[in-house]
Amino acid sequence: MDPNWYPDPLSRYEYRYFNGRGWTADVSVDGRRLVDPVGAQPYPDLTAISPEPRPPSPDRPRRAGMTAMVLGIVALVLGLFPYLFVLGAILAVAGIVFAISSLRSARSIGGPRGFAITGLITSVATAGTCVVGVYLTFLIHDEIKQWQQPPANDVVIAACDASEGTARIEGSLVNESDRASDYFVRVEVRTGPFDDDILFEQFDVGTVQPGSAVDFVGSFVVDDQVDDVKCRVVEVTGPRPFDVPQN
Repeated sequence: MDPNWYPDPLSRYEYRYFNGRGWTADVSVDGRRLVDPVGAQPYPDLTAISPEPRPPSPDRPRRAGMTAMVLGIVALVLGLFPYLFVLGAILAVAGIVFAISSLRSARSIGGPRGFAITGLITSVATAGTCVVGVYLTFLIHDEIKQWQQPPANDVVIAACDASEGTARIEGSLVNESDRASDYFVRVEVRTGPFDDDILFEQFDVGTVQPGSAVDFVGSFVVDDQVDDVKCRVVEVTGPRPFDVPQN
């Protein structure tokens, strides 16, 4: 009997390898090669069995190829998104590994190659979509930085008072930088006998040129008995990212 893979005569595994002289401990299940810890003994007479040789199952390259294709497609899509492109790059590397493994198995024991080739192409193409993800990530980071860290400025509250149920705030902002910028000023307003009622007012100052000052005025309703308010600037921000309107 020629050396080859044959159905396991011991019925412990799917296939067992015959080396030409006797049965070995090399076995196979669903295309996966294993080692029988018990070995092929004590059955020396099994060498007389001569079943038709059958190759290991091609399911392994098929499964690896499908895994590579799924990973490649998911990676290709994730590469387009900011921050998520990192995960896309990791999945692309895994897709390439599975694709190469599937192609090698298909070449040695047979099996479909279409899934693996698709996975390899999409995984490699992820490098292009990751470029988009990197660009969008830097764009978002720059927008958020301009919003949280506006150019140098100085804000002065000129008036903060209440009368007949209406509180009024007047202030001005000076752009102390060398470039024009939009500004938003958030003011904390305390009312009540113990300054325990806290309100927050947001002022859209608009675009302020370098070295220029822009006034802002606002009023809001308070309790009729309130005749004294205290105002404090708590935050100055720049233009909202991508001009997202305030709710």
